[in-house]
Amino acid sequence: MTGEKECPVPKATDTFILGELIGTGSFSNVYKATIKGDDDSIAIKAFKLHKKDGKAFERAAAEMAFLQILDHDNIIQFILCNLNREYMYLGMEYSEFGSITKVMANGELYSEKIVQGIMNQIMAALNYLHGRYILHGDVKPGNIIIIKPDPYVIKLSDFGLAEVLVDPVPCVKKMGSFYYMAPEIHLGFPADLTADLYSAGVVMYELLFGRTPFLLKSTREAFTTVLRKRTSVSYAPNVYMGLSQECKDFMRDMLSYEKYKRPLGEALKQYPFIRLEENRSRSIDYYKKGCDTLTEAIGLVESKQFGPACISLTHAILLLEIYARSVFEDEGLYAYMCDRLIQYRQFNKEIEKRLLSKDDREPLYMPLNNEHLRCMLTTTPTLANAFDLCLVGEMYVRQQSIQTGGRMLRSGLDKLFTNLRLEPDSERKGLLFAKYRSLHFAFQQKVVHLVAHIHRHLLNRISSFIDLIRIVHLVSVNNQW
Repeated sequence: MTGEKECPVPKATDTFILGELIGTGSFSNVYKATIKGDDDSIAIKAFKLHKKDGKAFERAAAEMAFLQILDHDNIIQFILCNLNREYMYLGMEYSEFGSITKVMANGELYSEKIVQGIMNQIMAALNYLHGRYILHGDVKPGNIIIIKPDPYVIKLSDFGLAEVLVDPVPCVKKMGSFYYMAPEIHLGFPADLTADLYSAGVVMYELLFGRTPFLLKSTREAFTTVLRKRTSVSYAPNVYMGLSQECKDFMRDMLSYEKYKRPLGEALKQYPFIRLEENRSRSIDYYKKGCDTLTEAIGLVESKQFGPACISLTHAILLLEIYARSVFEDEGLYAYMCDRLIQYRQFNKEIEKRLLSKDDREPLYMPLNNEHLRCMLTTTPTLANAFDLCLVGEMYVRQQSIQTGGRMLRSGLDKLFTNLRLEPDSERKGLLFAKYRSLHFAFQQKVVHLVAHIHRHLLNRISSFIDLIRIVHLVSVNNQW
């Protein structure tokens, strides 16, 4: 919360009772709390909603959505969310041991074996995120929670700066905590998933050497100059000489100025220092889950529950962003998903404005007929599936993938027509029949244009062939002379 050191939050809600303040941040405060009727402690992150500044709400909604999506042994667990007109609360698992920062404060250096165990878990969490194209954006000791010491069990937390990198082209932005940010971010160059790896490398260095790679007393300008000169990282000889070569190799590449040298994804297997265990996470159909959550968000908007609607739509957008990035190789489907995401983000901004202005007198409608129709089909899965098939087929046809799109669209239209005949007369049936006729007509027009194009192409080829025969004939006649 900008300009505030502590949220004057109510000490109790219908769900939980707040206890001591255990952490503060720019946008939120963190409290130890207990769920009513349960003795177990949880951590509550309280965000104050500001009428003129929606950043706190955006970060809260995004973090809430990320934690609901993510399922990994080394990522902090989502427990609950609660929202009123003044505050948004995010409930997560609590640890009495705090973050790695708290343990580092005693100045103790960690053995290579302990650091290896911690780094294995950090890299497991990052590998899971990066496999879903998610950039954490703020890996640092304060965001690494100790669940259990001796041996250390840690979890990555704070997803307020996280984002799905839908566009594979690296983004240019300032994000993260100053001394843990990758060099390319400091210098204003494009950053990608490997920025998280550099940050994790700084954490590893700090655990082993008791400080960050470059002196903390440096000014921002001096620090940037060090990076611009590509100054090599220095290592205290008394510690460095005692490290294994596997440890040195891994740390060196994590802290490399060259992004491609940082071990991303499959490249991690080349490092004996890291041994990733398979995480038993649930399998998610990101597209289906995204569409279902989107439908839920539309229902909340129409009932003027703008807070829950904004959270739900943010959740849907993240799911669909992950799906969109996964189909990048399919240009048509990727472009279609990106167009949809732009519309959803714009609509989410409208919901957020309505929420922060506390004006719920007038209803708000998503200007997307397809989404309204799909919302009406939630109780009839067969119609919903047929409708989705039509929309994806239509997208392929628009992208000139006639064979693939035509097959999907024809199948979807057949299923839609068959099921609509069994539908009782209603507004829903009328709207769906209108959409069916629109899709059917558009498909027919595309086929007609395609046939005409093929016909013209064949005529041109035939004409060219006839011209060629004439030329050959003339050459033959000339040769006879």
